[in-house]
Amino acid sequence: MISDKELRQKDFVRTHQVECSGEYCEFKDLLNKSAIRERRLNEASCVYMWVEQKKDDHFDILYVGKAGKGVVQRLIQHRSGFKSSGTGRKNNVELQNRIHQNKEIFVYSRVASMVTFFEQKVSAYSAEEEALIAKYLPPLNRARVERRPDSGQVEVVGLEDVYHGEEIIEFIESLSEEDKILFKRLLTWALELEATAELDQKVVRGYTNQPNSLNGSPIYLFAKLGKKGNAKAHSWQVRISLSKLAVILPLKYLNPSLDKSLVDIKEQSNSFSPLDIKDFIESPSKYYSPHG
Repeated sequence: MISDKELRQKDFVRTHQVECSGEYCEFKDLLNKSAIRERRLNEASCVYMWVEQKKDDHFDILYVGKAGKGVVQRLIQHRSGFKSSGTGRKNNVELQNRIHQNKEIFVYSRVASMVTFFEQKVSAYSAEEEALIAKYLPPLNRARVERRPDSGQVEVVGLEDVYHGEEIIEFIESLSEEDKILFKRLLTWALELEATAELDQKVVRGYTNQPNSLNGSPIYLFAKLGKKGNAKAHSWQVRISLSKLAVILPLKYLNPSLDKSLVDIKEQSNSFSPLDIKDFIESPSKYYSPHG
């Protein structure tokens, strides 16, 4: 939670209010065009937040984004995305649900700081977005599964909004077409688990004592994160490798009827990993028992 005073101390200004009277949400201007131009919010690289009003001028941060060509243009893109992209449609539903519960949602924006690298001044908007996501863990900066009601097609959306989510996308792009399909199925399974529904998501550099030769592997982690961004004790539920097609799971979920030769178990870290990832993806319940 953050207060209006804290936001303004960080040079954020309230620029828009989210309205959802129709099928798609809109962003109502709260500043006139002159004020937008004066603050350069129409052209400069910015970071912005969607925040939900709580009480006494305090807010929950729902989403953090960056805008390379000004927040005005970025919000226009969001409006288009509400209709046409998987992530946008999901966000539209989330915003609609909150507003229909009489919640007020605002956009706070700021022009990002300039920093000097190699004698060149550049905008720090990407770094600022990353730091804000790491600090506040907004619920809409997570990957989710969308099932299209018209076709039943499954789509994983929001990977680009996960902390260091670009590493997930880069890993997917490095896979063969067959393995891309398998990874999508693995990711969909993980995202739809009841155990991961309320967890934070981030990419971490890896752990020791991991099964399946995954020590130090970059990991897509599902866990409850503390204020410093570290996983709280015993909170992690899934670790997906970003170095090879593999998954690591808590040992308590190992199906007791499984032939133990099919998994690599590491007692020190209370974890196991299926040795045949294709077999796991075809039959997760063969390996994984949510009740242990």
